[in-house]
Amino acid sequence: MFYVYNYNSVTDVTRNFSDYLNRADYGREHFLLFRGEKVIAEINHPPKSRMASELPERLDSLPELSKNNSDNFISEIKKMQSAGLEII
Repeated sequence: MFYVYNYNSVTDVTRNFSDYLNRADYGREHFLLFRGEKVIAEINHPPKSRMASELPERLDSLPELSKNNSDNFISEIKKMQSAGLEII
């Protein structure tokens, strides 16, 4: 799927935030937000298949991690925690 992105400054989006959210929600528009020349955020409407109520079913459908991937994942979590990052 291809999207046509609108390129907008953070300042403009801040001043017209409600309008951008409505355009993303109702008009299905996609926005890349720039600070200077760097993209720092994106506003778009998620596909209908990404409903929160579907999350448990989608998680159950994922393949299980291998022992090696599971160990690596746990190791990465521990590294983040020891670096002071809060894991939620």
